[in-house]
Formats: sequence, C-alpha cells, structure tokens
Amino acid sequence: GAVMACLIAIAIVLLLTGIPSSFITSLVQDRIERETGYRIAIAGKTSVEGWPSLGLALHNVTLENPGNGPADLHLTVGEVRADLPLSSLLSGSPKVSELTIDHPTLRLPMLRQRARANVPSRPDSAPADNAAFPIDRVTVSNGAIVFFDPDNRLENRINDLDATVAIGTDRNVSIAGSARPGSHS
Repeated sequence: GAVMACLIAIAIVLLLTGIPSSFITSLVQDRIERETGYRIAIAGKTSVEGWPSLGLALHNVTLENPGNGPADLHLTVGEVRADLPLSSLLSGSPKVSELTIDHPTLRLPMLRQRARANVPSRPDSAPADNAAFPIDRVTVSNGAIVFFDPDNRLENRINDLDATVAIGTDRNVSIAGSARPGSHS
C-alpha cells in the first residue's frame, strides 16, 4: 500500500510540475530541420506537461535559415508552448489546440536590392495542401521585429507585438493584434 501511495504521489507531482524530457529536444530539432530546412537550436529546457492539458514547452529557441543570407537573419523565442488534446493523440491525428509563442524577436535585414528568397523546398513526404491545418489557434505575445542595415549598422524596431491567429475548420483565418513601431501604437 505504501509503495502504491508513493507511486501515485510521484505521478501527481510529475503531472503538475511537468516531465523534463531532454530526449524530446533532439526529436523536435530533427523533425523541424527535416520538414522545413531551417536550423533550430533549443538552448533552454524542454518539458512535457500533463496538467491541465497535455503540452510541450520549449525555452530559448533560435531558428536560422541555413542558406547564404545575412548572418544576423534569425528568429529567437523565449518560450514556445503547444497544447494538445489527449483525444487527438489517441485518434492518431495529433492536432495542436493552441500554440503560444512568448517573447519572439525576428531580425530582418533592410536590403537595398531585392533578391530571390532562399526558401527551402518541402520534401515530397509533406502533407498535401488540402490537408487540414493541425493548429487551431496561435498566440504571439511580447514580440519584436528588428529591421537592420548590415552595411550602416542601423536598426529600426517594432516592439510590443501581440497577435492572435485563429484558424477555423473551414480554413478561415482570423487575425487580431497590436504593435508599437518606434513610439507610436
């Protein structure tokens, strides 16, 4: 009885505090790099949570284009959290109910000449375009976009970027948000 009570207590603590899972970090990195062609580095902790819903949280994430663009072109994110309903996992077609992106900073160069974007091609095993999008809602909070001139070392920022994107089952997209470019809301 005592052993069973200890096991139940450990299970409850793990469900409430999150299950640290560094092995998931390499799985996520490999999958994103294989599917998109972008390099991803996860410098913070990765955890799987079981309460109040099943979720995956990644901390201190950096996404870079491995192409031959400017070296400072990248996206850094303080935290990415995906909430998954248990029923979608059990059905075999996982669907993210909410993807929360907190403290993202996107660095984009201000180029004088337009060049073709070096967008990695999707592999042949990618889902068809008519497949349902597996995310219901995306929330971005406390974001920033930094436009920089690599030649003159100048920067312009858009701060306090907050956005909510809701994607319906009929693929209708609803976007709401706010931002502050310079000192203007």
